[in-house]
Amino acid sequence: MKKPYHRQYQYKKRKSIFRSSYFWFLMLLIIVACGFCYLIYLSPVFQIKNINISGNEKVNGEEAFNSISRRIENTFLLLPSKSIFLADLESMSKDFMQEFPQVRIVNLRKGLPDQIFVSIEERKPVAVFSQNRIILFDANQSKNQESLSVEELFYLDKEGTIFESISDKDDFVKITKSQTDTNYVLGDQVIDEKILSEIMEIDPKLKLDLKISIQDFDLQADDWLVVRAEDNWQMYFNPQEDVKWQLTKLKAVLEEKIPSEKRKDLEYIDLRFGNLAPYKYR
Repeated sequence: MKKPYHRQYQYKKRKSIFRSSYFWFLMLLIIVACGFCYLIYLSPVFQIKNINISGNEKVNGEEAFNSISRRIENTFLLLPSKSIFLADLESMSKDFMQEFPQVRIVNLRKGLPDQIFVSIEERKPVAVFSQNRIILFDANQSKNQESLSVEELFYLDKEGTIFESISDKDDFVKITKSQTDTNYVLGDQVIDEKILSEIMEIDPKLKLDLKISIQDFDLQADDWLVVRAEDNWQMYFNPQEDVKWQLTKLKAVLEEKIPSEKRKDLEYIDLRFGNLAPYKYR
């Protein structure tokens, strides 16, 4: 009787992982990667130590420094880090602009290994913006609330953005928007840049060429600008149309039809439509 056939297997002894060149190569890569991460994210070499601020005049240097300092603090693997490689300059710039509305442009630049350079361009006032804020209060501890209208004045830059509260308009052009109930805050663009440019063109022409003293400019709509003269009459302009032509019409009607002694009785001159310049007495 035949014996059953049994196939014999030869087992090869497994090589220890510690004797594998691949293992040690992988360990070397891990060590190098950890060392590299430590160097750039946690070591003192690349921790931000200096913040250099330039270009600021009205912006307080210490406040600007503290604002940037707060935003360079990050974490890496749950560990605190001020690494220059973790600093998000774009986000820091946006936050800085919101915190300091008087800043028009801020440029942040990294200086290896441990510096941040902050270059500031501040907004320059070209006019003053006025808004009336309604304040509600309880009078004599009664249940009925009363309201009080308070005028707020702000510096306005050439882009139509308000950036600083002030108490007096000084010699600046005063601009209002009486037809809106919006309560603007610092950093808001309250007037279109092109319309503001037209206002800044109208103002010296009225004062210097036509000798008209101006009380304020009231932008009732984008195509309706009311200019109030000091002697209590008004001029209606359309800042969306040719302002030079409207000024030419104004000069002609004042010289030919409305002598200076009659202006005290004048209510308005409307310069918005074509070749017409209708006017009305009170």
